[in-house]
Amino acid sequence: MYQLPKARELDEIADARVKKFRAATDPQDLIGVCILGTDRFREPGFIHPVVRTHVINATTGRYLKPAYTEAEASGLYINSPRHSGVDETNFSIKYVIPVSTAPCPLNNRSIRCLSPAWRESKVVINASYHDLLAPDTILLFEIVDFNHIKSHSTNGFQGLAWAYLRPVGMRGETFTGASEPSAEAISGKFSVRLQLYKYQKPSSLALHQARSRGIAPPPTPMVPEVPAVFLQYLLRRRLRYSATLFVRVDPMSQSNSTSSATNSKPANVVSQPPVNDLDYSTIAPNTDARLLPAVSRKRLATERCLLPDRILCRIAPGTQGATTIEFSPKGRFLAVAAVECLSHPIRIYDASGILPSVQPSAAPGNCEGVRLVTELDGHYGIIYDVRFTNDERYLLSVSMDGMANVWDLGVPIPISVRSSCLPRMLCMLHDPLAQRIHTAAFIATNEAVHPTGLTAQCPPVITGASHGAISWWDPATNLCKGMLGGQIMHEGRVQCLEVDKCSGRVYSGDSVGIIFVWQRSSPGDDPSLFTSIRKIRLPDFKGRPIVSMQIHPQERRGQLLVQGNASTLKLLDLTMSQPVAHFKGNLVTTSIVKAKFSPDGTYVTTGSEDGKVCIWDTKSAAVVAFPINQLGYRAPVSDLSWHPSQH
Repeated sequence: MYQLPKARELDEIADARVKKFRAATDPQDLIGVCILGTDRFREPGFIHPVVRTHVINATTGRYLKPAYTEAEASGLYINSPRHSGVDETNFSIKYVIPVSTAPCPLNNRSIRCLSPAWRESKVVINASYHDLLAPDTILLFEIVDFNHIKSHSTNGFQGLAWAYLRPVGMRGETFTGASEPSAEAISGKFSVRLQLYKYQKPSSLALHQARSRGIAPPPTPMVPEVPAVFLQYLLRRRLRYSATLFVRVDPMSQSNSTSSATNSKPANVVSQPPVNDLDYSTIAPNTDARLLPAVSRKRLATERCLLPDRILCRIAPGTQGATTIEFSPKGRFLAVAAVECLSHPIRIYDASGILPSVQPSAAPGNCEGVRLVTELDGHYGIIYDVRFTNDERYLLSVSMDGMANVWDLGVPIPISVRSSCLPRMLCMLHDPLAQRIHTAAFIATNEAVHPTGLTAQCPPVITGASHGAISWWDPATNLCKGMLGGQIMHEGRVQCLEVDKCSGRVYSGDSVGIIFVWQRSSPGDDPSLFTSIRKIRLPDFKGRPIVSMQIHPQERRGQLLVQGNASTLKLLDLTMSQPVAHFKGNLVTTSIVKAKFSPDGTYVTTGSEDGKVCIWDTKSAAVVAFPINQLGYRAPVSDLSWHPSQH
């Protein structure tokens, strides 16, 4: 059932906002559309998808009128070829024709279910930008593929999915919902995420209504004034597609479009500049990753994590590799525990400005597209683990040399002026009764928080040592206040600690395969307040060292991911203390290989001693194919880390 929508009328406040936005732009500007890409696109059989863009009036479904009709600039004339006895004629098109992106090649069968990225610099539509800001103007986007077998009635195009965008909302919002026009909004710094919908086959009654209202597309080869996708827009019930489309709309001056036409190209297509010619200094912080390969893509709070399908850059931290890697909680820094011949430094990189490895940078402080912020040198053995505090000010590191060091990274100020606030070592924790400290973690306290969002002082630290004790340390005094529970509970060395930030419970795993659950009886900083409430002993972990543990980040019902030697990786339900999933496929015999959840808990990821990365679905425990087939590792992959807020 098709029913044309009624004309929209804005109130005085909304109309004033739109007029203010129009006044800030040039009346001669055209519409510039940039197709960034999609989410994980699951559509079997498509090879080279194309995005077509239509600018229409929502009340009539017809295309808008062109802004200007000069043939040398607009390209809105169809030239008939000259044949014998036939004169060359020009047929003027009195409306804005749809524009298409270049095909996105997906010839590799292994990547057809990934996220297509067209990487278009600009697609110019020959329509006034002011006409786009009308209440009844909409943009229709359809993702199609060339298929001359399945779709004879659509000029060889097979529809995959479609989306729409109303540039002006009922309250006068424009594009991103900004209440007031700003320089960034006008210059097109914001990208829009659109829901994709499935194509539905119209019924015979619906087609009869469309013909009676004059909105049905004419038969081929006649050029329609109403796009066929408009009928999908009029449907009352739309079927959502499990993906979204990322676009950006901004004004485009006529000088840029005419310069494109003079280079023997139509005005509605402008090629992307080479990667080496991109100026990354002018990229806005919130630019979408699908526009340029140099910037990151933000992940929404309700958005599912996507597996990486390309290598953004490579980091060479040490001559003999690295043992562990960790993103900071806010994603500003990347800590890498490097292994050199005579030292084991911790190198902190700026994760907010990672650029692709186009050419190795010769400037000091850069490493193939990643800027080195600082280097922490204080360990003389292999580093087991590194952890940040929530405010990213303090860093905790544990090494084979028997030391646990706490580093003060300083106030989180901009990277450009960070040289005036160099990091320093806050304290060195060493247990004289223990031969080694294998693991450590920060403990949350009830300390006051500074108005800037920083903790007043470094939180306490707990360490797990070779003699089975879990010690409580005060970094301010560098003194040990005692052991959790007041006694040694573990029969072997404590190799991993995990702190639940929600409940405050502590989970400890040792070298004989036993897990203890600790709970604080009352608020306070006394380690004697912790008591062991549960001892988890599973047959599969008997006599096998536990090398890593992690709490599920999203599951309300507590779940613990446990990695042990002999390739034993299980997901435990903490209410029943029983495994609910078993993940098979990785090789872990003697190395310390850590298993981790994705930030949304969808995937379980881990390395392997054969140099591979293994991924499973958390709920089904099914193996998920890693999009990047070859990483080039010839040594065990001991650790991996997900960015907390980016894909």
